[in-house]
Amino acid sequence: SSDRLFMMLNSDARDPTNFGEGKIEDSPDGRFEAMALFAAAYISALNTKCAFEKSVAEELQSRIFKTFDQGLRELGVGDMAVGKRIRKLAESFYGRVISYGECFATNSQTKLTAKIALNVFGRKDTVGFDEALMQKSMSAFERICALEFIT
Repeated sequence: SSDRLFMMLNSDARDPTNFGEGKIEDSPDGRFEAMALFAAAYISALNTKCAFEKSVAEELQSRIFKTFDQGLRELGVGDMAVGKRIRKLAESFYGRVISYGECFATNSQTKLTAKIALNVFGRKDTVGFDEALMQKSMSAFERICALEFIT
C-alpha cells in the first residue's frame, strides 16, 4: 500500500505545473516544500482512518525520509553531515505536516493558503496569491480520504 501511495505522492509533489515563475522554485528547497505539502495531505488523510491506514502513513513517512537521505547524498553531502541535515529536515517536515494537517482536518482553505504563502514563498500576505497549490493539495487530501484500504 505504501509503495503505491509513495508513487502517487511523488507524482503530486513533482508535478511540473507546481514549479516555475510565480510558483514553487525548482530547487532542492522548493522540492522539499512541495513534498512536505503533499505529504501532509496524504498523512493527514491516512490518519483520519483506522489503525491499518495509520501504519501505512508511518511506512510512507519512512519512505519519504529514505528519499531525503538519498537526495542529500546525491547532492554530495558527506556521511557525517547527513544525519544532522536529516534531523533539521525532519523538524521542518513534521512542523509543516502538523500545521498543514490542521488546515486539512478543518477544511480551512484560507488558513492553508496563508500557511503555503508563508512556508513555500516566505510571504505573510496572500494578496494576489495563486491558490492552485492549495487547491491541488486539498484535492489530494480528499482523494486519499476516499480511498478504501483492504486489510
